[in-house]
Amino acid sequence: MASTKAATSIWDAFTLTGGAGPTTSTATIDLADGYGGVLDLKFTSTSGVSDVASIQIQVSQDNSGWFNFGGELTCLSGSSTSVSWGGIEIPIGAQYLRLVATHSPSATCIVNAKFSEVTAI
Repeated sequence: MASTKAATSIWDAFTLTGGAGPTTSTATIDLADGYGGVLDLKFTSTSGVSDVASIQIQVSQDNSGWFNFGGELTCLSGSSTSVSWGGIEIPIGAQYLRLVATHSPSATCIVNAKFSEVTAI
């Protein structure tokens, strides 16, 4: 039996500007009607400055009380450096999903984040 999946772009070439404060994804993923899924993340540095940016995955049961899901995923940026994480499994018990990006003090990064949710089995 084939499963059905729905893909959502959380961040599509989103720019993390150096020195800005943390950014929370505007796309909060509601997982109430699904069976978990897979998150893929990619950082691409656009500046020659060596610095750090990170993403924290968060889950919630009520879309208001958020909990960190694992540790921060960190990118050491440099000129045209690209770092990715694929296949991060978000379990069936998660109700809501969002991302919080922490900007580096000086470097600019481009972030892509895609989520593929299993919606039917």
